[in-house]
Amino acid sequence: MAVKTYVKPEITKRYNELHMYKYNPDHQIQYYANKFKNDLAPLVQNEDQRDYFLNRLMEFEKFLTQRMEKSLTMIKTPSPLITGRANYPFERKQKELTRKDNYDRETTEKMTRFIQNTKKHLGSLEKPEEKAVKAYSEFRKDCIRIRLIKEGKMPGYDITLFKNSLVTKLKRLFKEGHNKEELYKIFEAEGMTKVFTKRHSIYKLFQAEEKKPHYPTLTYEQCRVVADEESDRLKIIFPDDQRPDDQLKDKLKKNTFRWSPHSQAWQRKLTMNAYRAAKAIFE
Repeated sequence: MAVKTYVKPEITKRYNELHMYKYNPDHQIQYYANKFKNDLAPLVQNEDQRDYFLNRLMEFEKFLTQRMEKSLTMIKTPSPLITGRANYPFERKQKELTRKDNYDRETTEKMTRFIQNTKKHLGSLEKPEEKAVKAYSEFRKDCIRIRLIKEGKMPGYDITLFKNSLVTKLKRLFKEGHNKEELYKIFEAEGMTKVFTKRHSIYKLFQAEEKKPHYPTLTYEQCRVVADEESDRLKIIFPDDQRPDDQLKDKLKKNTFRWSPHSQAWQRKLTMNAYRAAKAIFE
């Protein structure tokens, strides 16, 4: 199979002239590029993901090429097999090799982070219906696994661990907003009602209604505390003529409130802890 040319030929040629063997860095780059495609292509399910995936693939190849070229040019001293050992600068050669090894190790770490970030963003581009299909499919597989353990078809596995794991997953799925009725249909169809007794807490998860916290606006002499649910931020808003002094600013910062020039407010993520912290500052 033909190998695409990534590294400048003159760099490869010079590197090989310094060694007693022929090395083609394009093979290594193509290997990692193909692995990137094979690992991430199955995650692509819509046009937005496809466009992002193709752009990231090009960025990945460019990144690998630049790092490879820099790595190869770090070696400037020829091999002792070429020059002979007499008066050979072994110490200088070792420094070059060490520097190259450290650089290559850094490249591997950066490459791993690049792939992880790409996977994460691909997931964020999934459409709700695609996420639901995947979530229900994984939940069904977990139920089937538990049923097979219960039936003795997977000896050696502790069913309690898998049951606890299913409860944890179910909590996460509900938190993500997946349909309880659909999940219960899968739960029932895969025989989980014969595995989990009626007293098990998992049934309460299916029945429980989500209770949304209530954050009424708080009005104080100096400011107002407002829950902005759309931006998921708790905001402390001061009038223009009553800016907080340095002492109050320190209190706000200690309670992880930060000034937002865009919102013109001190704010932090909207949680009940944030709400309580704001009340404690001004009451």
